[in-house]
Amino acid sequence: MANDATTGLIEAHAHLEEAVAGPVWWPGDPGIDAETAGFNTAARHRPSVVVGATTASDVAAAVRYAARVGLPVGVHATGHGGVSSEAGVLVTTRRM
Repeated sequence: MANDATTGLIEAHAHLEEAVAGPVWWPGDPGIDAETAGFNTAARHRPSVVVGATTASDVAAAVRYAARVGLPVGVHATGHGGVSSEAGVLVTTRRM
């Protein structure tokens, strides 16, 4: 039986996926490396979750999720800028 913390995290994950119109990737999901790749191929991003935002509502849902689970938020706008996204929520905005 899952403990309360695990149950809360599972519920938070499910809520994020329901609240976001764009794609959501978790570590190990197909496509996550392509989504997080930037101009500098030497820098590898390893976020806890990636939200491919399509609307401002997606961005807001990602920020609410991060606050709920206590993770930092990074934004990857074009792939050219550096972003710290280790163990956090990475929001990609290329679909906006």
